[in-house]
Amino acid sequence: MTYALVKYYTTKNHNAHGTSIWASPTMLWPTFMLLAVSLVTVVLNIFTICAYFRGVEKANTTSSVAGYIGYALLAVHVLVWAVSMGLFKMANTGKDLWGYSCGSQADAIQEEVQSFVDFGKLCTTQVSLVLWLFALNVTLHL
Repeated sequence: MTYALVKYYTTKNHNAHGTSIWASPTMLWPTFMLLAVSLVTVVLNIFTICAYFRGVEKANTTSSVAGYIGYALLAVHVLVWAVSMGLFKMANTGKDLWGYSCGSQADAIQEEVQSFVDFGKLCTTQVSLVLWLFALNVTLHL
C-alpha cells in the first residue's frame, strides 16, 4: 500500500495524451484504510516481540493473560481484516488506486508512461501481495 501511495504522489502530475495518468478524482481512502489496519497489526506484533525480549517468563505471563481473551482478539483481528478487505474491494470502482492500476485505462497508456510508473507492478503488488499477506497473517494467528 505504501508503494502504491508513493507512486501515486510522485506521478500524480504526469500527463499522457494531455490528461492525467490517474483517474480523476482518485479515491485514496481505501488504500489509507488498508495501510492503517496493516500498521496496527504491525504495532500489536511488535508488543508481542517486546514481551519476549523482557524474558520468557514475562512473555509467558503476557501470553497467559492474552490467552484468556486471545480467541476474542483473534476474532476481532480477522473481522477487522475481512471488513477492511471487503470495503477495499467494494471501493474498486476504477477511480481508486487498485482498480485503476489493474484496469484497461492504465493498460492503454502503459507504454507511454513506463519510464516513471509500471501499472502492472502496482496491480500485482496491491492485489496479489496484499491478499497473500492477509491470508498469512490470519493463518499465523490461528
